[in-house]
Parts: sequence; structure tokens; C-alpha cells
Amino acid sequence: MPEVAQQRQAGNEAAPASQAIQAIGIFLLVQFVVGQFLGNNKSSTTGKNSTVPAFTDRPAEAEINNYNSIPQTIAPIWPMNSSLDLSVYIAPSLVMPSLSAVDRDSLVLEEKGFVLGDYKENRQIDTTFKVPQEVQNNGTLWAHFYIALHNHPLDPAAHNYDVAKAHHFFHPLNQVIPKKKVAKTRKLVGSSETNVEEEEKPEPSGPVWSSYYHPNFTFSFIPDSGVQSYVNMHPAIRQHVRLEASGSRDASGQNG
Repeated sequence: MPEVAQQRQAGNEAAPASQAIQAIGIFLLVQFVVGQFLGNNKSSTTGKNSTVPAFTDRPAEAEINNYNSIPQTIAPIWPMNSSLDLSVYIAPSLVMPSLSAVDRDSLVLEEKGFVLGDYKENRQIDTTFKVPQEVQNNGTLWAHFYIALHNHPLDPAAHNYDVAKAHHFFHPLNQVIPKKKVAKTRKLVGSSETNVEEEEKPEPSGPVWSSYYHPNFTFSFIPDSGVQSYVNMHPAIRQHVRLEASGSRDASGQNG
């Protein structure tokens, strides 16, 4: 379709260095976000007196006397060698309906039994999809990631969905930014025997916005990410960290 071709052409106009930086940025972001939920689920330490127990060994919130809604340290909730299922949907909206009501064409990736910590796992896909009309009109195209332990529901709308066994997050696949101005050039060598009057096109009064998208998208499951100090984390990184939804803490009530 013409609109898709125009977007692809606009994306290709970006400088190679800019594309490389964008690709690296996406790779590191997804690495970090996924790493917070996946890793060694054994007791881990950040110091001599700081221990975070395995997620399954944590007490109920009612049994904690000094519960802190903001955890001091955070640890992965799923152990190494966990078998995972992953689905990725694209949509022009942050709000997703029940997956049973989503158009099947918006599902761009579906993997089953992805083993965490198995470094032989290396899966690639090459797919195409229809660009929603909202995105063609300079809207944002969102990728919705649904991850769960194998054979557990991925859909947050499911009645048996368990936030301790599944997670959903999203990330934009394109950026709407002002288009660079193209310098006009005029041929000075040679002349035409006939004078042809060219109709002048009106110049836009403001910036021209265009949608630039990433030609490829790489994300990795990082096992054994260890315990991270959440309160001391740099704000530029912490804004991308999503805590698990159950609010589980250790016996001290300080670590999640």
C-alpha cells in the first residue's frame, strides 16, 4: 500500500548512526525489563546482611508487619530453566482487549516452551503485517509483550490469569518526529530552448511530521540477573523497570 511504502522510505532516510543507536537502545531496554522478571530464583544477596528469598518462599502480605510499598531491592520471580511462552501483538493503542477478541493478524510472534537459561535457544522470525490506519496518520504503533510460564494463561482478561506466573508490558515500535528539511537544488548547466513555467507548491507553515520505525527488533531473555537495588537505581533506568503486580515482599517487608 502507498502509505506503508512512504513510511518505509521515510525510515530509510534516517542516518545509519541514528538507526544503530535506536536498535541498541531497544535491545538494552528489553534486556533490562525482561531481566527483572527472569533469573535465578534462589536466595540472593546484595551485602552481608541483605538476603532476598525465592519468590515462592515469601510470606503472605498479612504476615508482614513492616510492609514497604516501595521495595528496597528487587529480585527475579522465575527460576532458571523455566519453560516460557511468549506472544507479541501489535496495536495502535496502549489498551488491549481480551486476546480472544483481538484480530489474529495483529499477532506477529508466538513461541512456546522457550527455556530460560538455555543458551542454545536462538529463534528468529520474518513477518509482515498490515499497518493500522491510525499509524498511517502519524499514530504510534505499540508492541504488546505477553510472557508466562509454560501452559499458563497469557491473557490478563482470563479468569485464571495469575500475575505471579505471567506478565504483560508494551513498547513503541515507531517514533513520530519532525521530518528534516530537504534543500532545493537547481540545475545551472545547460538550458532549455523553451521556457516552461512550473507551478510553485506552497511551503508548509510549520514542521512536517513523519513516522519513523525500526526495521528490526531484537529482545533477549537474560537469565540470572541477580538482585538489583531499586531505590539506588538511576531514574533513567528505573523508569523502564516494571515491578511484578502481586507486591510480594520478604519477611522484612522491604525487598521484592
